[in-house]
Amino acid sequence: MVRRTHKIGLDANRPIVTEPGPRQGALSDTVADPQAIGDSGAAWVRINFVLGPWSGPTDPSRYQGHTWAQAYTTIIDQFLGNGLNIYGLIGHEAVKTLPSFFRDSRRQTPSPEVAQAQRWIADYAANFGEIVKLFHGKVNVFESFNEPDDWHGGHQHWLHPTWFAEMLQAIHRQVRLEVGLGDVNLISGPLQGLEANDNRLPTQYLRDTYQYGRQYLGWGQPDRPYPFDGVGYHLYIKEGFNPDWEDQAYQVRHTYRRYIDEMKRVIRAAEGPSSSKQLYISEVGWPSNRDTPEDREFQARNLSLALELMANDPAVAVGIWFCTEDFAPGQRHYGLYLRKKVNPGGSKPSFDHFRTFCERFGLGVIRGVLRDQGGRPQPGYQIKLGGPNISASTTSDNQGAYGFDSLPSGTHAISVVGTDVT
Repeated sequence: MVRRTHKIGLDANRPIVTEPGPRQGALSDTVADPQAIGDSGAAWVRINFVLGPWSGPTDPSRYQGHTWAQAYTTIIDQFLGNGLNIYGLIGHEAVKTLPSFFRDSRRQTPSPEVAQAQRWIADYAANFGEIVKLFHGKVNVFESFNEPDDWHGGHQHWLHPTWFAEMLQAIHRQVRLEVGLGDVNLISGPLQGLEANDNRLPTQYLRDTYQYGRQYLGWGQPDRPYPFDGVGYHLYIKEGFNPDWEDQAYQVRHTYRRYIDEMKRVIRAAEGPSSSKQLYISEVGWPSNRDTPEDREFQARNLSLALELMANDPAVAVGIWFCTEDFAPGQRHYGLYLRKKVNPGGSKPSFDHFRTFCERFGLGVIRGVLRDQGGRPQPGYQIKLGGPNISASTTSDNQGAYGFDSLPSGTHAISVVGTDVT
């Protein structure tokens, strides 16, 4: 299967049914049929590793006939089989409970609550490590705690920047040292670039996180690298309906550029002007709340513009549309599909715009090494490839390596000339 290589993706909503009832633990409609997302042309699918009814990633209990690990293995393997890459979110739902005492700074939290907070972070980091260990090799990008700068109904961030820094450090230590994996990308929990706060909150939050990490955790020292490989970010701007598309497009482009540049300045101020650390935009979206033809077209045009901006921006590593399916009535409708209609008959104009855009960038590659049964590289063999609307051949090099570039999505067959190997 050709792996898609562009950087545009789609959030899969919650991938398992978490609510008590006869379907608890089942795969949700957005992932049960991988074609619902695969047909969009997305190269990435964001999967939220929620525990649901299970107590942890290694819980042997079965719901709907599968364990937690089996459920997510099925989800991941299906998407990989359709050529997508997995962007993993390991948020607070990867632990059964969430304490309420992370709102105060680490140094102002009473000692008993500090001990409880540290235990929770240890449990979270342990589950994070277990999930990475389970799916390493299939998933190589993992994002932590979702929107730690959100207030969640309070008057402070629900995760103070100092605790966020402690959490990032614990995750890094668990994955890099305890699990021993240095080849996965750890992305900091995504911050909220909202028009409501004019991007002031995420930039200050990230600045405070860096400050605490450098001052108290030794970040940036020769033996203490920054514990994240990229900065997670969410972008929700100019969402209100604007009948003047020319003005809307100008406002979106201008606001996008300013917000991204402000985040880059915070990173470079902390890590140095030569830092190439990128933003991972794991949510961007516009709703179609009124469900009128004009509203749905407005959503679709904003989608095309946002994908263009992210795809052409070297500061952005991945850009993911939020989301696949509309939420329940009364909530904002960001989906490419109508609620409970995750099928071709339920797609919105935004789905067609998404697919059309991805077809421009949806070229994949196949790489491999030809070996004999003993594992020895086999140079000089002609290797043929056949697939949807394509036929090509190449020769394995001195190390047995071969490759095919610029391939359309779909299933491709490879054969070695003069042998029965396929």
